Amino acid sequence: MSATIALAGLHPVPEEFRPESYFDLDAGFARHKALFDDRHVIAALEAMPEYLREWQTAFLIEHCQTPLSWKPKARWGTVLHGSFKVYVEKGAVFSPRCIVARYSTLRHNRIYVGKGSVVVGADIYVEEGEVIIGENNRIEAGACIQGPSIIGDNNQIRAGAYLRGPVLIGNEGCFGGELKNVIAMDRAQYPHHSYVGDSILGVGSHFGNQATAANFGIFQGLRTKEERQTVKVRVGDQVYDTGRAKLGVIMGDSSQVGCNSVLDPGTFLRPRTVVYALSRVNCGIYGPDEVLKNKPMEKGVIERASLK
Repeated sequence: MSATIALAGLHPVPEEFRPESYFDLDAGFARHKALFDDRHVIAALEAMPEYLREWQTAFLIEHCQTPLSWKPKARWGTVLHGSFKVYVEKGAVFSPRCIVARYSTLRHNRIYVGKGSVVVGADIYVEEGEVIIGENNRIEAGACIQGPSIIGDNNQIRAGAYLRGPVLIGNEGCFGGELKNVIAMDRAQYPHHSYVGDSILGVGSHFGNQATAANFGIFQGLRTKEERQTVKVRVGDQVYDTGRAKLGVIMGDSSQVGCNSVLDPGTFLRPRTVVYALSRVNCGIYGPDEVLKNKPMEKGVIERASLK
């Protein structure tokens, strides 16, 4: 068996780990294409926190030269904690349930809301980073957004959605579950209750209801942080070390996961890979243009016994 090879610093990057093997960045994420420059695809997760800070700083310098003052109205009952600044463009509605920030003048605790966006009854946390909400978004009551987070344009963030920064969302998506350390490209659809962590979601990708992507091995919780093992992925006879103890799914453009399916840590779905409902998908690389079927009644996986 070949020795395990670390992906970090590996040149050339194998095809199975190159961003273009999963995403058409020019078609669905050109605005943030630089995040994937000359790296293996997983490296974008490592680079995201610094990228978000730099991108947010440049964006706010460009768009907030003239302060757009926002003051909560007493009748709204908004709970405010800490020091922060809010910039709300004309035509936007911003009436959150609470804003939580640190009491510090040394940190940038800023929130930006683009024109046409409606934010009513949501909870906004900028203790760890800023929150930028683009144009024409609908963020429903009961949603929670933690910075650093960027939400593009024309998205729907449904009631109960929990965005745990760092989170980077493109345009025209829909989210209703929990995202943690996630990059979601244009038209990504994760509208139901589910969990996706330490993952990259391609253009037009979709999770059915209660589908989930595990990002942490079931036995890892028995180990101390120092003892935790990194996720390793087999490609043919070669094993590659991702360098990450937590890694969810790399989901290529237009890939779909059916209801109540579970993806193991380190699952790679190349474009147009479809996972049937009630499936468990092991760590590995699948697709492109492949259907992963769970058909226990047809294949005899389910054991049948008399009821006593």
